[in-house]
Amino acid sequence: YLLVTLVVLLIVWPGCWGADDLTVLQQARTLEANSWQHFLTSAVFILCLMFLPLPGGVVLIQTLLIAGAVGCFLAAAQTLACQRMQKPPAAGWFAILYIPFLLPPVLLHDMQPFRSTWSTWTELFAVFLLVWWYLRGQRVTGRQLALFTLLGVLTASWRSENIYYLAALPVLLAFLAGKRLLRPAAAVLSCCVLWAGTLACNAYSNSLMGEAWLYQRVALTYQAAVLVQDADPAEDAEALALIDPIFDVQKCRELSNVHGPELRDAVVRNDSDLTEADWQACRKTCARYRKISCTTASAPGPWTNSSARTLSWPCPIRMRGWAS
Repeated sequence: YLLVTLVVLLIVWPGCWGADDLTVLQQARTLEANSWQHFLTSAVFILCLMFLPLPGGVVLIQTLLIAGAVGCFLAAAQTLACQRMQKPPAAGWFAILYIPFLLPPVLLHDMQPFRSTWSTWTELFAVFLLVWWYLRGQRVTGRQLALFTLLGVLTASWRSENIYYLAALPVLLAFLAGKRLLRPAAAVLSCCVLWAGTLACNAYSNSLMGEAWLYQRVALTYQAAVLVQDADPAEDAEALALIDPIFDVQKCRELSNVHGPELRDAVVRNDSDLTEADWQACRKTCARYRKISCTTASAPGPWTNSSARTLSWPCPIRMRGWAS
């Protein structure tokens, strides 16, 4: 499997990089943490660059780790088969288990140094350890539990979508303790470290991000720009006045043909006087009105492969040419 992935990496060298990953890479060169893609991603990039100081080195180390994880999966399957079957199949049959990992979408995903790639394999390996420990039926050692706890912290904190692992992993540890594969005291200690580590990572990531509403504000930029461009300046003046402290209404109108990061940098206000109250007023204004579909031109970029995007958005204002 390592040989196959290395061949693929050689073809796409130095890997499949997106705009955000290049930003993380640029900051990692000066040991800076990127708040947008989580500081854990920056930490991984910095460590990889210390071993192989070139962009392709990050993907190469990532490929080596993924191949090692796949090797563990297959070795565990073969070991379980030998232990539980009177006539286990020949070793060659276990090559069938490579198929899911050799699918083109998986191989190309592994060539991307995205945060999602690292977090996905971390999550998969953490779940694998629990299944492996249960099926083999042997007591979990302290070192194994420490490794799992570390993987659990990374899994639960690296992406906000995985926060449910704060509840799921303790339940699974309790299940292992009930099967007498883990001491209850060790399971409790692992859970405490898991919760404390995840909360600490999230708190530090939030401190790097700055304002709590910054992420939401940037994510709302493109929809808000379309909305403002279609508004009636006279009839919707009150609503536009609530949007203007967050998004520059005048620039939204003037830059109707600009898209992507250029539009975001131009219309999002960076005034230090902005407050949480300003953001809440803008957000609530948007939420009061019915949902419409807006189709706008979009320049091709890493976020889209089409020339247009359809936005379904709660429109806070009357639209010219639309019935009120």
